[in-house]
Amino acid sequence: MESNKSAEKKTVKTEEVKEAVSTAEKKKAAPSRTRKAPETQEAKKETAPKKETEKKAAAPRKTAAKKAEPKAEFFIEYAGRQISGKEILEAAKKDYLSKNKDTAVKTLELYIKPEEHTAYYTVNGEGSDEYKVEL
Repeated sequence: MESNKSAEKKTVKTEEVKEAVSTAEKKKAAPSRTRKAPETQEAKKETAPKKETEKKAAAPRKTAAKKAEPKAEFFIEYAGRQISGKEILEAAKKDYLSKNKDTAVKTLELYIKPEEHTAYYTVNGEGSDEYKVEL
């Protein structure tokens, strides 16, 4: 008798297990309201890489959108003469360094007086009557 009881217990347990497994399979097969269908998830996987490539393509546009500083030059024309601003700046820097060899030029300001054919300058905020360049 004892073997019949244990056989019945095993049969009941296996039936319960089969029932639990079939219930779990039904839950997996039935779409839930919170879960999306597998087709939709696969579609998302396919569209996700496209979005990443679109973002990668958009990144260079942002860097290309930044504008570089334009190259600028200026010229001074007076009494039939023309001189480049760059030439005046270089002449002033050269003149200052020839008079003051131990000092570094951090800032240089030009004051151009075309009627006198002269450019006065200050270096590092200091000026002098000697700081001038003939144009």
